[in-house]
Amino acid sequence: MAYIASQFQGCVHAVGRARWHHYWTNDLATATDDADYFLSAYEHLRLGDWIFVSSDLDGTPLPQILMVTAATSSTVTTVVYPIGS
Repeated sequence: MAYIASQFQGCVHAVGRARWHHYWTNDLATATDDADYFLSAYEHLRLGDWIFVSSDLDGTPLPQILMVTAATSSTVTTVVYPIGS
């Protein structure tokens, strides 16, 4: 599958600080952490933002936390923050 804009929600918008977002999907966690998965949302993202992902909701749900490491019109990259660290 692919990114679905209606399933992306900004939760906290702080000026000058990292923002939090939530995204829920039936996609596997291994897909949501791919480079450019969130490219369509690049205007809502900036370096240091967090995305809380609820993935594989139609199978075995898995929570995931991603940190945005780049957000431009040509690329959005994230790194997985290990839960339980």
